[in-house]
Amino acid sequence: MTGNEITYTIIDILTRFGYTDDSRLEPENIQFLRDNARVQMIKQEFDRTKTVDPSWLQDLGFVLTTHVTFDDDVNIPYCECILSKVTIPGNIDLRSPNTNVDSSLKIIGSCGKKQYFPYQLELLQQIPKEHTRNKFSYYVPVGSALYLNKIVDKVRVIGVFEKPSEVNEVTTEYVMSGDLVVGQSYVVKKNQIVHNALGYNVGQTFTAVATTYTGNGYVVSASRTKAYTEDSPYPIQGDMARQLILDILVKEFQIEESKITDIKNSSADDEQERKKPITP
Repeated sequence: MTGNEITYTIIDILTRFGYTDDSRLEPENIQFLRDNARVQMIKQEFDRTKTVDPSWLQDLGFVLTTHVTFDDDVNIPYCECILSKVTIPGNIDLRSPNTNVDSSLKIIGSCGKKQYFPYQLELLQQIPKEHTRNKFSYYVPVGSALYLNKIVDKVRVIGVFEKPSEVNEVTTEYVMSGDLVVGQSYVVKKNQIVHNALGYNVGQTFTAVATTYTGNGYVVSASRTKAYTEDSPYPIQGDMARQLILDILVKEFQIEESKITDIKNSSADDEQERKKPITP
């Protein structure tokens, strides 16, 4: 289900019940309740299974880092330390009991071979430079930032994030004429295109100054990412989405579960009736 499908299913059922509090029926309010319910359901499911369902994950692709020192950042604990810093959306902390491993995040090096593991910032300074432990790659979460013990320009970040709408996800989809975002960069992937009276061939990059292009070519985002929208698949599995809808209706709006089932069955009957052919 998409975010919109979940939101408007809830609004439709509430409307059928004659719910009249317009402020609580606003899509933004339902989205807020939906996202909060998703966080709690994912935590409960992880506590039960100790596994991360792939549908929860969102791939940020490669995220650029900045190199920071003791003089640049108050979170750097000592002056000899130089770390790479990356800022990410808030993630859902999914830790198994008695471990420091946060299963909600996967940090991977740009070559795809190196994975970073969570560590405590204050312990980094206790590792001698010559120690074999320094050969491993670590990240330290501090608020919305991750500090990496390797000096790198970018890392790939995959995670379970609190608010899907704050995430720009990896995409390989073509961006059609009319959908360009002014100020963003694009790469021609097929044939040729014309934008702002200039021609571009396969592999060439341009920055959009308008939303359209012409020609028989296709383009993709140069960052290989696109913003999550309410028409994107909502990052939970289908059975959890259905339970989420039910929980919001019961817990937030105090509607009896049995009555919700009656409404859903009535809606299904109405839909089947609409599909019947009209006979003279």
